[in-house]
Amino acid sequence: MTDQAQQALSLFRTGGGGEKAHWYRINPETGEPECAYEILRADKKGYRATTLADARTHGLAPGSSAIINQASKPQLEAWGRERLLEQVIADLEGASKLVLAKGIKDAQKDLFSAAMDTHRDSKARAGTSMHAAVERWYQYGELDPDHAETVTSVRRALADLVGHDERERWNAEATVCSPLGFGGRIDLSQKHGWYEGAHAMLVDLKSKDIPPPSKDYREACAAHEMSHAWNATWSGLVRDRPAMTGEFCQAFQAGEYDRAWILAWKPIGYDNNCMQLAGYRHALGRDWREARCVNVFLARPPHEGEVRVWEWSQDQLARGWHMFYSLLFHWCARNRMPLPGRDK
Repeated sequence: MTDQAQQALSLFRTGGGGEKAHWYRINPETGEPECAYEILRADKKGYRATTLADARTHGLAPGSSAIINQASKPQLEAWGRERLLEQVIADLEGASKLVLAKGIKDAQKDLFSAAMDTHRDSKARAGTSMHAAVERWYQYGELDPDHAETVTSVRRALADLVGHDERERWNAEATVCSPLGFGGRIDLSQKHGWYEGAHAMLVDLKSKDIPPPSKDYREACAAHEMSHAWNATWSGLVRDRPAMTGEFCQAFQAGEYDRAWILAWKPIGYDNNCMQLAGYRHALGRDWREARCVNVFLARPPHEGEVRVWEWSQDQLARGWHMFYSLLFHWCARNRMPLPGRDK
């Protein structure tokens, strides 16, 4: 039987799945973890997206994002409120008509949805495209000319961390499925012992915008332009932002303020980033329990090519795992799925 015929008879359509890959399982024949993102229709005529009901029936595991997304995200919620306000201000007349037609609650939902979609579409496309370019390089050695600068910056950042720039030592988009009942896909992973002194490492890529210059930074720029009497303001900037040294100092003193601000960009890893990596590390088994875990932040256009690294300490990862494990119990109880067994 051909592979295509075998796939046609399979209960699940498995593989990468892209954005659909929310459910995972251990293949009963191969013993390998896989994404079960679509299931055969009852009439055997094609496939449909896998649902929670299917997961209950067939013992599928949710993705780590579903677990983590139960936790409140104050920064994201604040960002959403700002986008809603921007949407209303941009079209006051349209917003007023919507409120009169649907009422405040329904109008607010529609406006919020439109605001999020507007930002999500452009941001998601940029982030997904950069992420795919990095993945393509590490999987196949193919360089996307549209994102060559980002790929080069990621290679340089990872080489600084592990001491080599050999893509064959990295495993891109590895799928994991824990016996505790969750799964996911790891952007990049490197096993322990590839070379003398090497440590296992997990890498998760995140795309971010470089924010506009802050008020105190603009004030420091103005003071520098006027009289160079900016020592007091400068001291506060350096104290609050350790990244503002070296190349930043040179650019700032040369009056290259925009470039200096970009050099000082240092995004912060959040609890959900830590939980995700801690969950992946645990799912890989005991050989990976001490693996280094890193977020690599990719700047979106117009600053593409800027890359920053955030490495989590072992204490932070232990805390991240405890948070993730608690949320896993919550997700299982809430969705009437079997509770995970105690980790042994």
